[in-house]
Amino acid sequence: MFVLEKRELLRRMDIARGYFEAMRGTYHSIIEDRNWLERLYKTPEKALKKGNVWVLVLCTLMIFFILNSFFPSFVSSMRQDGYSEWPEDLGKTLSVITFWVLTAFVFFMAIYWRRGYKKAIVNHKNSIEQSKYRIEYGTQSLINHYAAFEQRNGFECPVSIKYSYPDTISFFMGYIEEGRADNVKEAINLSISEARYEQEVMQRNRMYSAVQNVNANARRAAVFSGIAAAASIFGALSSSD
Repeated sequence: MFVLEKRELLRRMDIARGYFEAMRGTYHSIIEDRNWLERLYKTPEKALKKGNVWVLVLCTLMIFFILNSFFPSFVSSMRQDGYSEWPEDLGKTLSVITFWVLTAFVFFMAIYWRRGYKKAIVNHKNSIEQSKYRIEYGTQSLINHYAAFEQRNGFECPVSIKYSYPDTISFFMGYIEEGRADNVKEAINLSISEARYEQEVMQRNRMYSAVQNVNANARRAAVFSGIAAAASIFGALSSSD
Protein backbone atom coordinates (compact mmCIF):
# COMPACT_ATOMS: atom_id res chain seq x y z
CA MET A 1 0.00 0.00 0.00
CA PHE A 2 2.89 2.31 0.83
CA VAL A 3 4.44 1.69 -2.58
CA LEU A 4 1.17 2.59 -4.27
CA GLU A 5 0.93 5.80 -2.26
CA LYS A 6 4.49 6.64 -3.19
CA ARG A 7 3.82 5.99 -6.85
CA GLU A 8 0.71 8.11 -6.72
CA LEU A 9 2.63 10.92 -5.05
CA LEU A 10 5.33 10.78 -7.73
CA ARG A 11 2.66 10.74 -10.43
CA ARG A 12 1.02 13.83 -9.01
CA MET A 13 4.35 15.57 -8.59
CA ASP A 14 5.20 14.78 -12.21
CA ILE A 15 1.88 16.30 -13.30
CA ALA A 16 2.61 19.36 -11.14
CA ARG A 17 6.06 19.69 -12.66
CA GLY A 18 4.61 19.72 -16.17
CA TYR A 19 1.84 22.08 -15.10
CA PHE A 20 4.23 24.68 -13.69
CA GLU A 21 6.71 24.28 -16.55
CA ALA A 22 4.48 26.63 -18.54
CA MET A 23 5.28 29.36 -15.99
CA ARG A 24 9.05 28.91 -15.98
CA GLY A 25 9.58 32.20 -17.78
CA THR A 26 7.43 33.99 -15.22
CA TYR A 27 9.49 32.56 -12.36
CA HIS A 28 12.70 33.77 -13.98
CA SER A 29 11.23 37.19 -14.75
CA ILE A 30 10.26 37.67 -11.10
CA ILE A 31 13.77 36.79 -9.92
CA GLU A 32 15.41 39.08 -12.49
CA ASP A 33 13.10 41.95 -11.59
CA ARG A 34 13.70 41.43 -7.87
CA ASN A 35 17.47 41.48 -8.39
CA TRP A 36 17.18 44.59 -10.55
CA LEU A 37 14.96 46.23 -7.95
CA GLU A 38 17.53 45.55 -5.24
CA ARG A 39 20.23 47.20 -7.36
CA LEU A 40 17.97 50.20 -7.94
CA TYR A 41 17.32 50.58 -4.22
CA LYS A 42 21.05 50.39 -3.53
CA THR A 43 21.85 53.11 -6.07
CA PRO A 44 22.13 56.47 -4.25
CA GLU A 45 20.75 59.56 -5.95
CA LYS A 46 24.21 61.16 -5.94
CA ALA A 47 25.40 58.39 -8.26
CA LEU A 48 22.91 59.61 -10.87
CA LYS A 49 24.67 62.94 -11.34
CA LYS A 50 26.05 63.48 -14.83
CA GLY A 51 29.02 65.66 -13.91
CA ASN A 52 30.77 67.65 -11.22
CA VAL A 53 30.34 71.41 -11.60
CA TRP A 54 33.20 72.26 -9.23
CA VAL A 55 35.63 70.13 -11.20
CA LEU A 56 34.48 71.87 -14.37
CA VAL A 57 34.97 75.29 -12.74
CA LEU A 58 38.53 74.42 -11.68
CA CYS A 59 39.40 73.12 -15.14
CA THR A 60 37.89 76.21 -16.74
CA LEU A 61 39.87 78.52 -14.47
CA MET A 62 43.08 76.69 -15.36
CA ILE A 63 42.32 77.12 -19.06
CA PHE A 64 41.54 80.80 -18.56
CA PHE A 65 44.76 81.52 -16.66
CA ILE A 66 46.81 79.73 -19.30
CA LEU A 67 45.17 81.68 -22.14
CA ASN A 68 45.29 84.94 -20.17
CA SER A 69 49.06 84.63 -19.86
CA PHE A 70 49.39 83.58 -23.50
CA PHE A 71 47.39 86.28 -25.27
CA PRO A 72 49.53 89.38 -24.35
CA SER A 73 52.77 87.73 -25.40
CA PHE A 74 51.15 86.39 -28.55
CA VAL A 75 49.81 89.82 -29.58
CA SER A 76 53.16 91.48 -28.79
CA SER A 77 54.99 88.87 -30.88
CA MET A 78 52.64 89.33 -33.82
CA ARG A 79 53.00 93.13 -33.70
CA GLN A 80 56.78 92.72 -33.92
CA ASP A 81 56.38 90.38 -36.88
CA GLY A 82 54.62 92.96 -39.01
CA TYR A 83 51.10 93.14 -37.64
CA SER A 84 51.58 96.60 -36.19
CA GLU A 85 47.96 97.49 -36.92
CA TRP A 86 46.87 95.15 -34.14
CA PRO A 87 45.85 97.16 -31.05
CA GLU A 88 48.19 96.93 -28.08
CA ASP A 89 45.33 96.00 -25.78
CA LEU A 90 44.13 93.17 -28.07
CA GLY A 91 45.53 90.63 -25.60
CA LYS A 92 43.32 91.99 -22.82
CA THR A 93 40.32 92.00 -25.16
CA LEU A 94 40.90 88.36 -26.05
CA SER A 95 41.22 87.52 -22.34
CA VAL A 96 37.91 89.21 -21.56
CA ILE A 97 36.19 87.41 -24.45
CA THR A 98 37.66 84.11 -23.30
CA PHE A 99 36.50 84.72 -19.73
CA TRP A 100 32.90 85.30 -20.75
CA VAL A 101 32.87 82.41 -23.21
CA LEU A 102 34.18 80.02 -20.56
CA THR A 103 31.77 81.44 -17.98
CA ALA A 104 28.85 80.90 -20.34
CA PHE A 105 30.07 77.38 -21.03
CA VAL A 106 30.20 76.58 -17.30
CA PHE A 107 26.68 77.90 -16.76
CA PHE A 108 25.39 75.97 -19.76
CA MET A 109 26.93 72.71 -18.56
CA ALA A 110 25.68 73.30 -15.00
CA ILE A 111 22.13 73.77 -16.26
CA TYR A 112 22.45 70.80 -18.63
CA TRP A 113 23.75 68.52 -15.87
CA ARG A 114 21.10 69.75 -13.44
CA ARG A 115 18.32 68.93 -15.87
CA GLY A 116 19.92 65.59 -16.63
CA TYR A 117 20.17 64.86 -12.90
CA LYS A 118 16.48 65.63 -12.34
CA LYS A 119 15.55 63.50 -15.35
CA ALA A 120 17.74 60.65 -14.07
CA ILE A 121 15.98 60.78 -10.69
CA VAL A 122 12.59 60.61 -12.38
CA ASN A 123 13.73 57.69 -14.57
CA HIS A 124 15.17 55.96 -11.51
CA LYS A 125 11.86 56.24 -9.65
CA ASN A 126 9.95 55.11 -12.74
CA SER A 127 12.22 52.07 -13.07
CA ILE A 128 11.52 51.16 -9.46
CA GLU A 129 7.77 51.46 -9.95
CA GLN A 130 7.87 49.49 -13.20
CA SER A 131 9.91 46.71 -11.58
CA LYS A 132 7.50 46.56 -8.64
CA TYR A 133 4.56 46.39 -11.03
CA ARG A 134 6.13 43.57 -13.06
CA ILE A 135 6.87 41.64 -9.86
CA GLU A 136 3.33 42.10 -8.57
CA TYR A 137 1.82 41.17 -11.94
CA GLY A 138 4.04 38.09 -12.32
CA THR A 139 3.41 37.02 -8.73
CA GLN A 140 -0.34 37.32 -9.18
CA SER A 141 -0.11 35.29 -12.38
CA LEU A 142 1.66 32.52 -10.48
CA ILE A 143 -0.90 32.68 -7.67
CA ASN A 144 -3.75 32.37 -10.16
CA HIS A 145 -2.01 29.53 -11.98
CA TYR A 146 -1.42 27.71 -8.72
CA ALA A 147 -5.00 28.28 -7.55
CA ALA A 148 -6.33 26.69 -10.74
CA PHE A 149 -4.25 23.52 -10.32
CA GLU A 150 -6.84 21.48 -8.41
CA GLN A 151 -9.67 22.44 -10.74
CA ARG A 152 -7.68 21.50 -13.83
CA ASN A 153 -6.12 18.29 -12.50
CA GLY A 154 -8.70 16.97 -10.05
CA PHE A 155 -6.45 16.86 -7.00
CA GLU A 156 -4.66 19.26 -4.70
CA CYS A 157 -1.16 20.34 -5.70
CA PRO A 158 1.36 18.13 -3.81
CA VAL A 159 3.73 21.06 -3.20
CA SER A 160 3.10 24.54 -1.86
CA ILE A 161 3.44 27.53 -4.15
CA LYS A 162 6.71 28.29 -2.39
CA TYR A 163 8.29 25.20 -3.97
CA SER A 164 6.38 25.01 -7.25
CA TYR A 165 9.35 25.83 -9.47
CA PRO A 166 9.67 22.86 -11.93
CA ASP A 167 13.34 22.10 -11.18
CA THR A 168 12.61 22.19 -7.45
CA ILE A 169 9.82 19.63 -7.88
CA SER A 170 12.18 17.44 -9.92
CA PHE A 171 14.73 17.63 -7.16
CA PHE A 172 12.18 16.58 -4.52
CA MET A 173 11.05 13.72 -6.73
CA GLY A 174 14.63 12.50 -6.87
CA TYR A 175 14.76 12.29 -3.07
CA ILE A 176 11.52 10.30 -2.97
CA GLU A 177 12.52 7.97 -5.82
CA GLU A 178 15.83 7.26 -4.07
CA GLY A 179 14.00 6.41 -0.87
CA ARG A 180 15.62 9.23 1.08
CA ALA A 181 12.25 10.86 1.71
CA ASP A 182 8.73 9.45 1.97
CA ASN A 183 6.83 12.64 1.29
CA VAL A 184 7.25 16.22 0.09
CA LYS A 185 7.77 17.66 3.55
CA GLU A 186 10.64 15.26 4.26
CA ALA A 187 12.16 16.08 0.87
CA ILE A 188 12.00 19.79 1.64
CA ASN A 189 13.59 19.38 5.08
CA LEU A 190 16.29 17.12 3.68
CA SER A 191 17.16 19.47 0.82
CA ILE A 192 17.41 22.46 3.17
CA SER A 193 19.56 20.50 5.63
CA GLU A 194 21.92 19.36 2.89
CA ALA A 195 22.20 22.85 1.43
CA ARG A 196 23.07 24.27 4.85
CA TYR A 197 25.59 21.52 5.47
CA GLU A 198 27.29 22.12 2.13
CA GLN A 199 27.51 25.84 2.86
CA GLU A 200 29.14 25.13 6.20
CA VAL A 201 31.63 22.75 4.60
CA MET A 202 32.52 25.31 1.94
CA GLN A 203 33.07 27.96 4.60
CA ARG A 204 35.37 25.68 6.59
CA ASN A 205 37.28 24.47 3.59
CA ARG A 206 38.22 27.25 1.14
CA MET A 207 40.04 24.72 -1.08
CA TYR A 208 36.80 22.88 -1.88
CA SER A 209 37.16 21.05 -5.20
CA ALA A 210 35.59 22.45 -8.36
CA VAL A 211 33.41 19.37 -8.83
CA GLN A 212 31.98 19.66 -5.32
CA ASN A 213 31.37 23.34 -5.87
CA VAL A 214 29.43 22.60 -9.04
CA ASN A 215 27.37 19.92 -7.31
CA ALA A 216 26.62 22.16 -4.35
CA ASN A 217 25.67 25.06 -6.57
CA ALA A 218 23.44 22.83 -8.69
CA ARG A 219 21.67 21.49 -5.61
CA ARG A 220 21.10 24.93 -4.16
CA ALA A 221 20.00 26.21 -7.56
CA ALA A 222 17.49 23.39 -7.89
CA VAL A 223 16.03 24.04 -4.46
CA PHE A 224 16.26 27.79 -4.18
CA SER A 225 16.24 29.08 -7.77
CA GLY A 226 13.08 30.22 -9.42
CA ILE A 227 10.33 30.79 -6.93
CA ALA A 228 12.27 29.20 -4.08
CA ALA A 229 14.98 31.82 -4.46
CA ALA A 230 12.26 34.42 -4.01
CA ALA A 231 10.50 32.55 -1.23
CA SER A 232 9.81 35.83 0.51
CA ILE A 233 7.26 36.59 -2.23
CA PHE A 234 5.14 33.63 -1.23
CA GLY A 235 6.24 33.18 2.36
CA ALA A 236 3.05 34.73 3.66
CA LEU A 237 0.87 32.61 1.39
CA SER A 238 1.72 29.28 2.94
CA SER A 239 1.97 28.65 6.65
CA SER A 240 3.28 25.14 6.13
CA ASP A 241 5.14 23.27 3.46
